Amino acid sequence: MNPLKYNGIRTFARNTRIIKIYSTLKRIQEWVILQKYNPVKDNISNVKLNDINIKMYTESINEYKRVISYKNDSKILNTLLMEIKADDVFWDVGANIGLYSCLAAASRNNFKAFAFEPEDKAYNRLKENIELNGLTNTFTYKMALADKSGKLRLKIAEHFADGNHSLLNSNPDELSIYEEVEIIKGDDLIINDKIDVPNIIKIDVEGFEYNVLQGLIETLKNKRCRIVLTEVHFSQLNAQGLNDIPQKIYNLLTELGFYIKWIDHSHFIAKKIKK
Repeated sequence: MNPLKYNGIRTFARNTRIIKIYSTLKRIQEWVILQKYNPVKDNISNVKLNDINIKMYTESINEYKRVISYKNDSKILNTLLMEIKADDVFWDVGANIGLYSCLAAASRNNFKAFAFEPEDKAYNRLKENIELNGLTNTFTYKMALADKSGKLRLKIAEHFADGNHSLLNSNPDELSIYEEVEIIKGDDLIINDKIDVPNIIKIDVEGFEYNVLQGLIETLKNKRCRIVLTEVHFSQLNAQGLNDIPQKIYNLLTELGFYIKWIDHSHFIAKKIKK
């Protein structure tokens, strides 16, 4: 399955009742799950994936929704966790409240995780979840990775745990809330701040993935960087008139020696081909 071939069909479905019916069914399924939320009992929720156990703060239904998403994301998470080796370095780009970072860091000894999250409230919760799990091998950075360094406006989601804050501001609106955040090229972090070269990079930045990858060209060329797992946000990109970005992402990684395998309709894992 290669979703790039079906992007036109997806756009058609999005503009018709087909996608509306699908979205309604998903909302009903989500509503049933969220009925289990107890705002008193679920101040902290347990997450168990295979033999990995972590705890996450769930002080609101939005956080609970984000945390229990690991059940729907189990295929993606297992794909990631199977690639982690001892002594690996993991970059979680768009970490939000830290679900992926905490699971990855708890899965191995002698492992380093670097979590990047620019939104203020999500970043604070990220740090709290790391502390809650006693993860001394996980380091946080309140910034976004991009193709340049400086400042950029981040469009803030309704709740910090929703995970859909966006740097795609080509069509800003007056009703939305924005936060100025620090952006930096990933390559510059390694050179100037001497952060470890990642063996594995996970990227989920609501349509800003190509910008992140462009700022990591030298890192991606490094033989130690062997895995990139990312979500391609087709709907956000299409809404911004950036329909060509998914193909550009594919081309960039394949030109740098990665083989891409799609996990589902919007996530893929790219593995560096051994020479």
